[in-house]
Amino acid sequence: MYPPYQNQNKQAAKEDWYTTSAPHAQPPTPHFNPPLNQAPYQPNPANYAMNQMQMAGVSPDMINLGLHAGKDMLRQQADRWSPGFSSTWASLKYYFQVNNTYVKSKILRILYPIRIDYWKRFSSDEIAKDESTESLSSKWAPPSLDINGPDLYIPLMSFITYVLLYGLSRASSITTFTPEILIQAIWRGLMLQLLETGIIKFGVNMMSGTVPFLDIFSYTGYKYVGLCINIATRVLGGSLNFVVSLYTASMLGYFFMKTMAAAVPDTGMNNGPPRLLCLIAFAALQFVVVFILSWL
Repeated sequence: MYPPYQNQNKQAAKEDWYTTSAPHAQPPTPHFNPPLNQAPYQPNPANYAMNQMQMAGVSPDMINLGLHAGKDMLRQQADRWSPGFSSTWASLKYYFQVNNTYVKSKILRILYPIRIDYWKRFSSDEIAKDESTESLSSKWAPPSLDINGPDLYIPLMSFITYVLLYGLSRASSITTFTPEILIQAIWRGLMLQLLETGIIKFGVNMMSGTVPFLDIFSYTGYKYVGLCINIATRVLGGSLNFVVSLYTASMLGYFFMKTMAAAVPDTGMNNGPPRLLCLIAFAALQFVVVFILSWL
């Protein structure tokens, strides 16, 4: 049996052998690397509140009833402080119910409407009801389910693209570019569209037709699809730009005439101006506006 000090020396020598001669024999030290860029857990207040109410004995039906009552109260308060807000929002929401299929088909129809045979719109009673169309208040089917329905998504996106392309084309042709060029393009486009929408609305009323103002505003906004192409072809030369502008203006005039002919059906009443003459005048107005904006 060794003395205590000899045991201590043997233990120290053994530890020194593990650290110098056989480092691989050391047992691995456990460590934990926390994941990077991980946000801390934050519970959902709504789910937490619903779980607490269910634990307190409140049934899910009562919770849904309370939520619907709260929504109705907020809607009533909004109508009280801003009359007509809910109806206006519902009207605007209708014009933005689009999908990718509708957008692609509509743009192709605007650029080449000659071979289209059917221009009438579908009513909301003629479509299959689902969760997205169950609460429709309009008598017409939404644009996502009716290719002939008007929308404001394509006019808005094409108008923004037109303004940016116009600013780019002007910046490449002048030495100094200022933001006022974009502002002038925005105001010029909006004022012309409001003016032609008012003229067309007046003509429709003279024909005893009932086409909403936003429908006409949507139809007149489709011209920016062709204007984007016209502005983009400016870099290819004046002759090609003239031919492209002539084509897009003609196609838009034809598209607008056929669309308005379906929106204002022939009732046989001769109380106002001739229907065919008004439709040709509407198409000519679109042709002139597109051609003017293409060369400004």
